[in-house]
Amino acid sequence: MEDIHQAQLEQQLEDAVIHTNEIDKSLQPKATKSAYKPKQKEFKEWCKEKGFSRITRYQVTGKKLNLFLQEKVLGRERRIPGRRKRNAEEMENEELSDGSDDSDGNGNGDQELHLENDDEEEMDQVENLSPQEQESIRLIGFSTIDQYVSAITALYNEQLTAGVNVMENQPRINAVKNLLKNARILDRQKRRDNYEDRAAGTIFDGYSTTEKLAQVVDYFLRKDRSEHYRNAMMLLLSHHCLLRGENLRSLDLPDAQTLSLEGEGVTPDIECHALVILIDHGKTNKFGDNVDNTKEMQPKAHYDAIEKGFKACHIRSMTKTHAGRQSGAKMADIRGAGESDIRRAGRWTNDALESAQNTYMAPDLRVGVLFSPP
Repeated sequence: MEDIHQAQLEQQLEDAVIHTNEIDKSLQPKATKSAYKPKQKEFKEWCKEKGFSRITRYQVTGKKLNLFLQEKVLGRERRIPGRRKRNAEEMENEELSDGSDDSDGNGNGDQELHLENDDEEEMDQVENLSPQEQESIRLIGFSTIDQYVSAITALYNEQLTAGVNVMENQPRINAVKNLLKNARILDRQKRRDNYEDRAAGTIFDGYSTTEKLAQVVDYFLRKDRSEHYRNAMMLLLSHHCLLRGENLRSLDLPDAQTLSLEGEGVTPDIECHALVILIDHGKTNKFGDNVDNTKEMQPKAHYDAIEKGFKACHIRSMTKTHAGRQSGAKMADIRGAGESDIRRAGRWTNDALESAQNTYMAPDLRVGVLFSPP
């Protein structure tokens, strides 16, 4: 009888772990799921084609990942021929993982995306290139290869928590790391050979001064319409609080709270308040008032707004909905904020932070601090 009871308890514990993992998976950022799912499916189809043992056929290992990348990913053409289609959120690999899944944010992926207005002009330029240059541009870049690794690693983590894989099969083995290193070197060489803008996707992307940020905000405010006030606020929140596009679009007013910081004012008689953004999206504020949710802003509308603002202010950035987040981290680094502070504020992992900024982060970071007038 005791043995049956213990077995039931063990099963209950296992069921609880599975339930927790399912909830965690369901709360994964939409863009991450849409970017990872087809890559994980492609990996499983490849495993089936290769004829691995039925028992461990879909089990992720470092050696499998290395061979998969060599046979199915490296040197492959972009999936969508002709015009490049872009979806605002997926283009920036939002979340890209972000440690919780923050992966590469360079926008060089090959996801199925919405059609952009400048695609015809871009393709006309491509058609004027030599056959060798066209072939080079059609091939996927380092960021897509890196995202494949992130997607398969996420699949491994799912298998590990489900008890169908083991720690010894950790996919990021030295061979995979070297493969990524070599892919990055070849990608840079390709850009050099094609005379591509080497500053694109680096620390020079976006803006790096308060003056430039103010210009974009002023561009929105001068339009004097509610949606442009919203756009200005979203850029400022993205910059100061290092928020992702998905976090911004789902914010409700009660998610913005203030916290008094004693002794932090310029003078003792000036009160200092920190703007605190709650990203768990509670439905009532601290006073217990209910909130009527309205329809969330679409990623495409967010993307287009920032793109127009940047274009008007002559700011070049490969990312749009995450531009404030990346430039905010960059400016914090330039002004001496510590790497650990930036990583904590932006909820990045070590690798994701370095990949996103393409620089070493250099200490005290305070984001979202507002000073009330005397």
